[in-house]
Amino acid sequence: MKNLLNQWRTLCAPYGADRRTVDQCWLEISRAYQGKRRYYHNLQHLRDLLIQAEQQQSRLEDYDALRFSIFYHDIIYSSLRRDNEVRSAQLAQKKLKELGFPVSRISRCEQQIRATQRHLIPPSSSDPDLAYMLDFDLAILGSEWERYEWYIQQIRKEYQIYPTWMYRKGRRKVLAHFLERPSLFFTPVYMDQFELKARNNLQKELLLL
Repeated sequence: MKNLLNQWRTLCAPYGADRRTVDQCWLEISRAYQGKRRYYHNLQHLRDLLIQAEQQQSRLEDYDALRFSIFYHDIIYSSLRRDNEVRSAQLAQKKLKELGFPVSRISRCEQQIRATQRHLIPPSSSDPDLAYMLDFDLAILGSEWERYEWYIQQIRKEYQIYPTWMYRKGRRKVLAHFLERPSLFFTPVYMDQFELKARNNLQKELLLL
């Protein structure tokens, strides 16, 4: 928690917001990601994506914008809704204005967050960082099976309100959708590192459902 707070303060520092505003925004973020039904989409998920962003920093065009997108991309999350990403993007727009982040770069964050809804790059997008944002978010799919198995267990907990038969039906649809794509990842580095393992994991989960 403290490390994430320090990263947040460092990220916000160049844009002129006072400490009270910065810390109030962080309090909202931390409370949201620590919600009682957040088994996967929690603060650890933020850490994982921020680590990946740091690792790929030299390839990114706007490192700060992408990190702001990471902090806000799942701030609103409910298994009962289908507009979480849209609402998260709208909230990010409001809060980033309060933090003094430039409007043109806020727009970039909005687009990155909205794109996580379908995990596709819109044809109209000219943002090279968007591919990395989506790949960071899906990197868990290409992890070793033990971690992937843990991941699907946490996702099931987040959807525990649904009976097993309904969850399995919906999950099969999601898995089939991903497997039908020509590629799960968009950047060469993530394709090389995770594509094959991710497809194997998805196929194995599908067989287990």
